[in-house]
Amino acid sequence: MSWSNVKQIPVQRLAWITSLAMIGLIAFAATDRIAAFRSTKSHLTVSPYIVEIWSYAFEGNTMAGQPFAKTVYARSHEGVLVLTQSTAKVGLEKYSRRIEYPDGRYVRIVDFMRMKSTARRDTEHVAKRNSEMMSKPPANCSSGRSSEQVSGPEQINGVTTFAVRSISSGPSGDSLRATTWFAPSLGCAMVQYQHERKMADGSFQMLTKGLNVRALGVEPSDSVLSGYSSYIEAPPSSIYKAYLDSVGKDPKDCPECSAGWAKQDEEYNSSRERSAN
Repeated sequence: MSWSNVKQIPVQRLAWITSLAMIGLIAFAATDRIAAFRSTKSHLTVSPYIVEIWSYAFEGNTMAGQPFAKTVYARSHEGVLVLTQSTAKVGLEKYSRRIEYPDGRYVRIVDFMRMKSTARRDTEHVAKRNSEMMSKPPANCSSGRSSEQVSGPEQINGVTTFAVRSISSGPSGDSLRATTWFAPSLGCAMVQYQHERKMADGSFQMLTKGLNVRALGVEPSDSVLSGYSSYIEAPPSSIYKAYLDSVGKDPKDCPECSAGWAKQDEEYNSSRERSAN
């Protein structure tokens, strides 16, 4: 979901849409923004990490946010990226996962529904991903875009981070500000974030905030990477619709989600056709 859509969505709806988006639509660019690793023949070695973030949605000028998600980003020393999330809508003890492998394979998993969607990126995507991972990240984790403002260093739960801030304009001309904290020692993994809207008086109103709970340079457990082989295989749209049904929502309430599902289904079907040939 683009920033330009955020301003039009009530905070309560924003929370569940964001939760849904983070299950499948979220990209691994944040978890592996400018990852650095060394290549030994065909084997990739990276610094592992585990980062946990609790997300809150804010309404109006209230200082207390409504918790809506717990997310864990992890990376193994072999370069496997994992996103694990639970949401308040279905219970914080019920998890979904997304696993992306260095060879292009990726799996969307919803454990509490015992469903999965398995596909593979094309060779061009894999080559680009690995090429980006081979480059050393800047000391402050900035992408170098002129629109970014970087501040820091700042300590978050014992980890040195840099805050990268950018402002974009919505369709009505209002400004939306995103601030993300990245940790150089963790391959520039995201460890905290916040999204704000600029008000008429020049102040910024909080929309969503992700607070860091832990940021560790350790290997994720094997259980995070396994346990889904017997799950039902299905296209992404079927999983998302089943998820919406589990939280009592109608897919018609999220037309922007449906557009994303159609694209993911197309990628899913194309991938499976390539694998069959």
